[in-house]
Amino acid sequence: MQQGLEHPLQALLFLHIPRNRQYSGQEPQPAVRCLWNMHPYLHILSAWILVIIGPFASGEHLSAPTAGRPDLAASTGFVPAPGGGVPSSLEAFSQPYNSFLEAHVRRGGVDYIAAARDPRRPLIRAAIPEVDWAQLSPEGQKAFLIDAYNFLVIDLICARLPLESVMDVAGFFDNVAIEGPQGTRSLDALEKRLLYKRFEDPRLHFVLVCGAKGCPELENRAFSMALPGGLDQRLDRATRRALNNPVLVSSADGKLYLSRIFEWYAEDFGPDQTALLHWIRQHRSAALPDQPEVVYMDYNWRLNQIVDR
Repeated sequence: MQQGLEHPLQALLFLHIPRNRQYSGQEPQPAVRCLWNMHPYLHILSAWILVIIGPFASGEHLSAPTAGRPDLAASTGFVPAPGGGVPSSLEAFSQPYNSFLEAHVRRGGVDYIAAARDPRRPLIRAAIPEVDWAQLSPEGQKAFLIDAYNFLVIDLICARLPLESVMDVAGFFDNVAIEGPQGTRSLDALEKRLLYKRFEDPRLHFVLVCGAKGCPELENRAFSMALPGGLDQRLDRATRRALNNPVLVSSADGKLYLSRIFEWYAEDFGPDQTALLHWIRQHRSAALPDQPEVVYMDYNWRLNQIVDR
């Protein structure tokens, strides 16, 4: 193709055919020269065809997920995976992580002793920084960050057994080094500076598991396995399950007992207690007292270890 041509359709529409010897040093083929001589406006017609169908030949139509959303395209740098599926780099993390969860998570707890011996653990850890962030949709980013956080909590605990509580490890959340997504170096940075900063979604508080009995129960299926398109349903189910768990929400004698999660992250649920109670009612099956006295329960930091083998 001649220098200076910018579109592959030019080859098909004869726009690349030299008009004289001085341009290319070669004589056009007789059949092509005949076309130009027969219709001097053929190049104008071909240019209009190029404008109409050019995006489909160039692949520009593949950017449809961010069409009309320049803010989203600019902020995420999203480049869809081939075929619109899950990027292979994410599958390299999520598939072994999912089988890891299925093997070691039961009733919301973790068999840390068995997990610590699992040969998949270092492979899953190494796969996290290799996930191609640019190929993740916003939904994919959210699911990946949830899974990465939950796995790294398990991984850090496994490396420090025997352990009764993550609070026995100085700086477990803010100082212990990790190699997390997007260069994050601590669990707090992953959770607060990356996940919460990108996604203002209160449901995240009920799927991130900090390795304690006071946390929401850990699911034994990776959230990345819900992609594409199923993450919202997973988050809704997990939130409803958490808010119907007496460890997090219960009521008696006109009092509403809430997990400290609702106190620590109060602003995520609304501007005041009325908004908080409304949010809880939306995700809870059992009724709440009309005007309850809210009591925040002590947080149970004991390890969410499965003890029966």
